[in-house]
Amino acid sequence: MKISPLWSGMAVAAAGLLLTLILVYQDQQRQDLRQQAEVAQELRLLRARVEGLLDKYLYLGTGLAAYVATHPDVSSYDFAALMQRIAQGDVLLRGVMLLRDDQPSHVYAPPPRVNSTSSALLRLNLPVMVPEVGKLRRWGSLEIDLDRGELLLLAGLPRSGDPLQIAVRSHDGLLLAGTPEVFAAAQVRTEIVLPDGRWSIAGRAGPPSDRWYWLVLLGGFAALLGGVLTWRWQTARVDTYHQALHDCLTGLPNRRLLQDRVQQACAAAARSRRRIVLMYLDLDNFKPVNDNYGHHAGDAVLCDVARRLHHCVRRSDTVARVSGDEFVLVLEELTDVAEAEAVADKVLTIFARPIVVGEHAFVLGCSIGMVAMEPGCDVDVALMRADNAMYRAKRDGKNSYRWYVPVPEQLNLEVAAEAAV
Repeated sequence: MKISPLWSGMAVAAAGLLLTLILVYQDQQRQDLRQQAEVAQELRLLRARVEGLLDKYLYLGTGLAAYVATHPDVSSYDFAALMQRIAQGDVLLRGVMLLRDDQPSHVYAPPPRVNSTSSALLRLNLPVMVPEVGKLRRWGSLEIDLDRGELLLLAGLPRSGDPLQIAVRSHDGLLLAGTPEVFAAAQVRTEIVLPDGRWSIAGRAGPPSDRWYWLVLLGGFAALLGGVLTWRWQTARVDTYHQALHDCLTGLPNRRLLQDRVQQACAAAARSRRRIVLMYLDLDNFKPVNDNYGHHAGDAVLCDVARRLHHCVRRSDTVARVSGDEFVLVLEELTDVAEAEAVADKVLTIFARPIVVGEHAFVLGCSIGMVAMEPGCDVDVALMRADNAMYRAKRDGKNSYRWYVPVPEQLNLEVAAEAAV
């Protein structure tokens, strides 16, 4: 099945566009995986930093608890002086309170920082145990308050406007940082374990880049260009093939294509047991048209002859131009030779009408030679026989048709002998 150049170009363009979409999709998948890995890495780093900062204050609480255990009667002044030395320059510590029998006994609150903003607190609660008669007795508890917002910022939580979006919420659903939309479209989730609970952390990359748009646009342009080039190449190829097999003036099949058509017709006739008739047609009185009115008029006459011959045969038959004013008709699928004679009569009738070229009208007859193709008959032999029959029609008065009649073998020998003498 032959595909037209237009459909070939469209197929190439569609294949190129499909390939572009597949490659863009794969690239987008790789980009998503890369972003997911980057987000997961950032969440791991954030969790490690938060846990590291919390461990620092848990160690601090452990040390304070040990100090209170060894100095159960520590005064408020000594406790405040100790905490002041410990908390000097600390931006996270917001207060430390000792509770004895669940009642505050020592409280330390650092002075407010300049330009500080109120922030929610994260409270760490540690028990204080003292030794008593070979065992430990619960003396009270120690509460350490940390600035939750500063804790997350020091741990590396991205600020607003950062391409990487991270949100944090407590175990009871309270949003501590970020927006709920981050949890709704999170690429990676993790948790931070706290002494009295856990935080959920969700992260996602920023808004997707428009790289895919440009890739699709570029790929679509390349696919369109490939389709256009394929269409032009196929069109030139088809035109070249057509010119090689067709007459450049009338567009009819030439001798080369005629031979192929006759061979195909013979193969089909052998299967269907139908007949094939080959008609060789030569125009009468065509030479004066070229001599007196020029080749332009002669070309116009030949094109009109080609159109008229097409109206005399069926679409399954073949009309070919084999030389200047000589044409060949291949009549296929005939049940009787009388059908070929009817076509010949139709051709003679239609040529009786004048051919008008500009202001001139030409009445041209034609001489037709016909031969019934035999099974296995060579195309060149059939053309030669039809040509001989056509010349016999010219000798008998032109504007008529003649069947090819085999010359008896004895006559052939006599002609050969006379030629030898």
